Amino acid sequence: MRINQPAESAVWEPGGRRVTFLSFTRRVLYRIASDGSENEPELLIPDVILDSLWTYTPDGREILGERIAGDARRLLSYPIDGGDPRTILQTDGIEIEAALSPDGRFIAYTSDATGRPEIWLRPFDEEGPPIRVSSQGGQEPGWSADGGELYFRRRGPASTTPDLFAVSVVAEPALRVDMPRLLFSFPFLTPYTPTYDVGRDGRFLMVGGTPGEGTGNLVLVLDWFSELERLAPTP
Repeated sequence: MRINQPAESAVWEPGGRRVTFLSFTRRVLYRIASDGSENEPELLIPDVILDSLWTYTPDGREILGERIAGDARRLLSYPIDGGDPRTILQTDGIEIEAALSPDGRFIAYTSDATGRPEIWLRPFDEEGPPIRVSSQGGQEPGWSADGGELYFRRRGPASTTPDLFAVSVVAEPALRVDMPRLLFSFPFLTPYTPTYDVGRDGRFLMVGGTPGEGTGNLVLVLDWFSELERLAPTP
């Protein structure tokens, strides 16, 4: 199924029945059925204009996005029913690429608070200081299906291929993370995001190559697990 308009930042609704995306030109949110049963996408939340779209809350009631006004950036959570948004983060720095844990308790994000992009982690709906996850640069956090691991990318020197790291996350009795460990290197298609996703079985789906020019269409691939199993059978 192809969505015939310039689009970016496609995210799945919980349950996978619909896909929500950000219009590249209008900066508003649309959604469309993932099974191809709808010919045209519907406008999701009227009068909401975003600079970036990040993720749904696990219950599907809110969606996280970013607004930029001058030097200030706000990470906001918008109720799907059209209620007032709430501010999750607001600083003079750059906080992007928000990723919620599968249980919705914690939010990971990329921040330049130290002078370069690093991964941070903190409670989502509770008070608590942020924890710095990476120490030598990081971006694009993502979670394992059980919430026990947090992944992120890091680009080394210009001559090297970007690396993907994993960090163990322990929630009780207090939130803490272990030291990052290298999983593998891969030519991720930077600077665009997302460049990877993680299946429930722990396998990675990645986008690699050389960035091109211009805008593209959002292409939704159905039943890709079957194709992935055909091309790369599980041992």
